[in-house]
Amino acid sequence: TDDYVFLEYRTVGLDHFVRVLDVSDNYNQLATYQFSVRVEHLTVANDTLYVSAASAGVQGFDISSPPAGTNAVPVVVPDLAGPAYGSVVHGDYLVVASLTGVESFYLLPAIGYGSDKNVVGAYTNMKDLVTIGNHAHVLGLGSSWPPATAGFYTADLTSPETLSSLNLVAGLDGGRQLLLQGDREMLFSDSLDTVRFISPPSAIDPVAGSEFVHNAREFYSIGDISYGIQQAIVSIFDTSDSTEVTQIRSIGFDRNIVELAARGDYMYAAYLNDTAARDSGIIVLDISDPVFPVEVNRIPAGDNIGFHDMELFGDELYVAYSDNKGSHHDGRDLGSGPDESGLRIYSIAEDPETPSLPEGGTYTGDAVFSIEDDWSKRFEHVEVQGHLVVLSSGQSANSTRYKGRIVLVSVADPYNIVKVKDILPDDGHEPPGPPPGPDFPQAIHFWRGAYLFVMGRNELTVYQM
Repeated sequence: TDDYVFLEYRTVGLDHFVRVLDVSDNYNQLATYQFSVRVEHLTVANDTLYVSAASAGVQGFDISSPPAGTNAVPVVVPDLAGPAYGSVVHGDYLVVASLTGVESFYLLPAIGYGSDKNVVGAYTNMKDLVTIGNHAHVLGLGSSWPPATAGFYTADLTSPETLSSLNLVAGLDGGRQLLLQGDREMLFSDSLDTVRFISPPSAIDPVAGSEFVHNAREFYSIGDISYGIQQAIVSIFDTSDSTEVTQIRSIGFDRNIVELAARGDYMYAAYLNDTAARDSGIIVLDISDPVFPVEVNRIPAGDNIGFHDMELFGDELYVAYSDNKGSHHDGRDLGSGPDESGLRIYSIAEDPETPSLPEGGTYTGDAVFSIEDDWSKRFEHVEVQGHLVVLSSGQSANSTRYKGRIVLVSVADPYNIVKVKDILPDDGHEPPGPPPGPDFPQAIHFWRGAYLFVMGRNELTVYQM
């Protein structure tokens, strides 16, 4: 190419490599990729190097930024029926010559390794963000916190990469959660345990007399029925009338509920008992009558597993989890081996009543805990957009001054989860000190697969994918 020469070679000992040379620097070596079998063919298209390596298949490497180091992780790994001997990109398709025939694969949009960062401003303790078309509503904790966090904000997302400030809406305090429900928006306060309805969302007009008292940490809605989660209690509300919300009933579980997600006649409740023995899993509820959920199945996660967040997308449940079998969770020695954190993907395609964890449906990456305070780097947020998943550390990072980490992974093949890049690299801990300190992520919002809004303790940031 104009920038690089890609050279396939092998040693006398039959080790197989692809070397990347820099055209502008007298063909000095930039990077080397090693393969277990012979490299048969190279092709470059759309900032991607495609290597056809016989029984190792076709592997695509991101070259949108200068390659460096050794053994980069491929961003494209199509599932071939036979060994690969050559490939070519034709329009939106990768066409591969394999031992068993010619195979073609639709190429998903390419993602560069870099993530341009735009700091919108010093908006502290931002808790939630929803998007409506090209408009965003952003929620700070409220007036019970320092003045800079109080309030409900709007923003124009026509150009998120150049967004420089938010617009404070008069007459609306902040809170802990925003939830769209049809043509209304629900704003949940932090200190008053009340909810206000805003209708329509684009006008930001509070509905008169719409406040109602609750005792929930988080809400989930299905039509006009809303479920409030407070540890092991889920309260069910009729929210069909904004001016007269009624609590219908409450149901108790034997585990603390972390997150709810529903499709069709089934609701999935991720649970966590954050004790020394760690107990997590998924409770499956029949909600053919949404007011009277009935437990029909329970899928335990295994020993010392902690579920922290869950999102339903398509036929899969995506769960951010941590494995605390080692000695670095709160300094307790719970078992042998390292602690780690990652992503689990449960499929409900074949049987929605029995979510299954397929072989290969787990990603841990490099989130291995090596010191006592590393447990705070665990992934506590998950956001899904198409074939892309964002995993982020969360509130726990504050307790040990951990700087936070955010990772983008591809689940185009849910049986072979591939890390695309570090959006916020793991950069360790920072010594205790006065605010502002490290800006760990408190909440994230993945928008249109192209932008990630990170609500940190000290700033609101937009990363361009």
